[in-house]
Amino acid sequence: MEIPYYKDRKHGIQKEFYESGAIKRVVSYWKDKKRGKEEGFNVDGSIAYIAKYKNGELRGYKKCTDGRKGYESLDCLKN
Repeated sequence: MEIPYYKDRKHGIQKEFYESGAIKRVVSYWKDKKRGKEEGFNVDGSIAYIAKYKNGELRGYKKCTDGRKGYESLDCLKN
Protein backbone atom coordinates (compact mmCIF):
# COMPACT_ATOMS: atom_id res chain seq x y z
CA MET A 1 0.00 0.00 0.00
CA GLU A 2 1.19 3.52 -0.78
CA ILE A 3 -0.09 6.24 1.54
CA PRO A 4 1.18 9.83 1.21
CA TYR A 5 1.39 11.92 4.36
CA TYR A 6 1.74 15.62 4.99
CA LYS A 7 2.23 16.87 8.55
CA ASP A 8 1.34 13.42 9.96
CA ARG A 9 -1.98 13.24 8.09
CA LYS A 10 -3.05 11.26 5.02
CA HIS A 11 -2.95 13.72 2.15
CA GLY A 12 -2.99 12.74 -1.53
CA ILE A 13 -3.72 9.57 -3.47
CA GLN A 14 -3.60 6.29 -1.53
CA LYS A 15 -3.07 3.15 -3.60
CA GLU A 16 -3.68 -0.39 -2.39
CA PHE A 17 -2.43 -3.39 -4.37
CA TYR A 18 -3.17 -7.10 -4.73
CA GLU A 19 -0.27 -9.52 -4.09
CA SER A 20 0.11 -9.78 -7.89
CA GLY A 21 0.91 -6.05 -8.03
CA ALA A 22 -2.39 -5.09 -9.68
CA ILE A 23 -4.16 -2.04 -8.24
CA LYS A 24 -6.95 -2.94 -5.82
CA ARG A 25 -8.12 0.48 -4.63
CA VAL A 26 -7.39 4.16 -5.23
CA VAL A 27 -8.56 6.71 -2.65
CA SER A 28 -8.05 10.47 -2.47
CA TYR A 29 -7.35 12.06 0.92
CA TRP A 30 -7.30 15.70 1.96
CA LYS A 31 -6.06 16.47 5.47
CA ASP A 32 -6.68 12.90 6.71
CA LYS A 33 -10.23 12.67 5.31
CA LYS A 34 -11.47 10.90 2.19
CA ARG A 35 -12.31 13.44 -0.48
CA GLY A 36 -13.41 12.95 -4.04
CA LYS A 37 -13.64 9.59 -5.76
CA GLU A 38 -12.65 6.16 -4.46
CA GLU A 39 -12.35 3.40 -7.04
CA GLY A 40 -11.99 -0.32 -6.44
CA PHE A 41 -10.68 -2.79 -8.99
CA ASN A 42 -10.99 -6.54 -9.42
CA VAL A 43 -7.90 -8.74 -9.79
CA ASP A 44 -8.34 -8.70 -13.59
CA GLY A 45 -8.16 -4.88 -13.60
CA SER A 46 -11.85 -4.26 -14.27
CA ILE A 47 -13.52 -1.61 -12.14
CA ALA A 48 -15.57 -3.05 -9.25
CA TYR A 49 -17.02 0.08 -7.64
CA ILE A 50 -17.01 3.83 -7.31
CA ALA A 51 -17.74 5.81 -4.16
CA LYS A 52 -17.67 9.59 -3.70
CA TYR A 53 -16.64 11.36 -0.51
CA LYS A 54 -16.73 14.86 0.90
CA ASN A 55 -15.05 15.77 4.19
CA GLY A 56 -14.57 12.08 4.98
CA GLU A 57 -18.23 11.14 4.52
CA LEU A 58 -19.70 8.94 1.82
CA ARG A 59 -21.98 10.94 -0.49
CA GLY A 60 -24.88 8.84 -1.65
CA TYR A 61 -24.01 5.17 -2.06
CA LYS A 62 -21.05 3.03 -3.00
CA LYS A 63 -21.98 1.80 -6.49
CA CYS A 64 -20.82 -1.62 -7.64
CA THR A 65 -20.51 -2.22 -11.37
CA ASP A 66 -22.80 -5.27 -10.98
CA GLY A 67 -25.67 -2.90 -10.08
CA ARG A 68 -25.62 -3.18 -6.28
CA LYS A 69 -25.59 -0.06 -4.12
CA GLY A 70 -24.75 0.27 -0.46
CA TYR A 71 -22.63 1.78 2.23
CA GLU A 72 -18.88 1.57 2.82
CA SER A 73 -19.04 -1.99 4.15
CA LEU A 74 -20.48 -3.35 0.86
CA ASP A 75 -17.91 -5.68 -0.74
CA CYS A 76 -17.92 -5.26 -4.51
CA LEU A 77 -14.53 -6.86 -5.25
CA LYS A 78 -14.24 -10.20 -7.07
CA ASN A 79 -11.07 -11.86 -5.85
